[in-house]
Amino acid sequence: MTMKNLATFGTWLYNQRKRKGYSQDKLADISKISKPTISRIENGLIPNPKLSTLEKLARGLELPIEEVLKAYDSSTAINVETIEDKKLLDTFHQLSNENKSLLLSITKTMLMEQEQQGKKR
Repeated sequence: MTMKNLATFGTWLYNQRKRKGYSQDKLADISKISKPTISRIENGLIPNPKLSTLEKLARGLELPIEEVLKAYDSSTAINVETIEDKKLLDTFHQLSNENKSLLLSITKTMLMEQEQQGKKR
């Protein structure tokens, strides 16, 4: 992932904030997110904000969470279509490398079983 991709969600956030006429201080106040966090997101220094942060931004900008998730999704190489997808991604990032490998192995086994049962997505 390039630095340009990392900054894309931040650029979107900056544009949405400016469209509303909000300063970083104002958005921080109404969304209950610290000003440094907003600045870091806008500058691409937080490429993977937590779901709770995205939800607070949505409320602060008076946007549906789906719109914020869509903007986040388009700025990453990861497809995040739903809140559940983002929760799963956030949880996955908290796992140790060993547990990530284990989870991937379990998931592959589950997919093989699902395909054998004819229940493909």
